[in-house]
Amino acid sequence: MALFIKHVGFNFPTNFGKALAVSMTQYRTIYGDQYLGLDGYRRTKMRAADQMGSVKAKFCDRMQQYLEQPDKNMIFTEDLKSIVHLAETEEDVTLALKMMKQFNQQNKEMRFGSFTFGPVVMRMFHVLGKPQEALAALKAPELEGFFDQVSSFFLVMDLLYKHEFYQEVLEVYQFLRDRQLENAKYPKDCLILILAACYKLNTSEALKYAVELTKECQDAGRTIPRKGISLLCCLALNQNDPRTSLELLSLIRDSNYISIRNLKLYTFAELDRIDDAFSILQHVLDRDVPQMSRRGEEICAEVLTKLWEAINRSDKKELASQFSRIEQAIKEGSHISTKSLDELLCAPILERQQPRDQGTGFQQSGSYNQRMRSPIRQQYGDRGGQWQRPGISGQNDYDT
Repeated sequence: MALFIKHVGFNFPTNFGKALAVSMTQYRTIYGDQYLGLDGYRRTKMRAADQMGSVKAKFCDRMQQYLEQPDKNMIFTEDLKSIVHLAETEEDVTLALKMMKQFNQQNKEMRFGSFTFGPVVMRMFHVLGKPQEALAALKAPELEGFFDQVSSFFLVMDLLYKHEFYQEVLEVYQFLRDRQLENAKYPKDCLILILAACYKLNTSEALKYAVELTKECQDAGRTIPRKGISLLCCLALNQNDPRTSLELLSLIRDSNYISIRNLKLYTFAELDRIDDAFSILQHVLDRDVPQMSRRGEEICAEVLTKLWEAINRSDKKELASQFSRIEQAIKEGSHISTKSLDELLCAPILERQQPRDQGTGFQQSGSYNQRMRSPIRQQYGDRGGQWQRPGISGQNDYDT
């Protein structure tokens, strides 16, 4: 499979992946909680539970009564904020979904707040471990427009990936492309999840899909994050297509990364280009780097095994002797990685370098970086006190 793709620059940090039969369950997430905003959601959830206290049951009962008479009662912004942060049980989630649907269908002219619920609701599903419910909500016709944020789709895709619904990750991405939200056809965070899902699917169809998507991005002048390219290279190697892997590696100008170095070594081994592999290994040995700074010099043990297989195929004794000396020097220099290739590939991205509120990146809609100021205690009474219906006047007391 030939690829003709132009060079582009890459700005994302990377980790590298495998093509061997190693464990693929060490990590089940590509993004860490902080990156996803889950840590902030949990903090707000704890504050909401503390403020509501024993009044939660009374609040839920009253909301259920309002749902039974939609013509006479409205679901206010504060009502929905509360249930989204208080939800714990199946019954809570069911109530939250009903409230969301009524809130979304009732007279929009009566809404005065600007709170964006989509990403917050998806964080609720994420924290509660409800991937199928999140997917159903995303597709529900009663919630049309409710999740019209790229970040909502990103959170659903990450949740599906975490629970190993890899085909559904691809389906959600196609849904996002069809919607063309925020002019974001190739959001970088979503692209990494797509390529990670293809890597996990590990089929010829997944490889074809990923390669075609990469070509589309290149034709549109969009950058594929380096982590995504590494995942795609590993998928190609898994599918016995080292030529595609080598062509993809040509997209990356800077090869001074653990992932790219190992990928090149692995690809050269599969192509029986042993001399090229030796040049990379010799460069690692020749660099005078203090031992405490050698993180970028690590070579995965699986790659050395692949190189031995290539040397054995060549049946050249002089290559075996030369590689034995190189391998011994690598071990003595503490250049061997303690992690498997798959662990390096699937290690999660923990933090976001710069928050992006608009465009193709992840949106901080419903941010939890600011303090929640919703006066729940005043609205619903103190613990065990008189419950009071929250009104429109309190809708802007919550930081979005």
